[in-house]
Amino acid sequence: PVLKKRCGSCHGGSRPRGDLDVSGMDRIRAGSASGPVAVAGKPEESLLYTLAAHREDPKMPPGAPKIPQRELDLI
Repeated sequence: PVLKKRCGSCHGGSRPRGDLDVSGMDRIRAGSASGPVAVAGKPEESLLYTLAAHREDPKMPPGAPKIPQRELDLI
């Protein structure tokens, strides 16, 4: 639900940005145009987490504040 709410409008649907589709675990595991985005049990090595936590650029969601920590903890 967090990814759908915070990321789904850009990273879902028929033309997900960066070829990253967060609409299902199988699609997240498939990664993006840049490669893997999630490393199980290792959030600090997972772009899905580090970009959403504003620890790396480009910060996600772009032009918006970091999502609340309670939601990041779910990611």
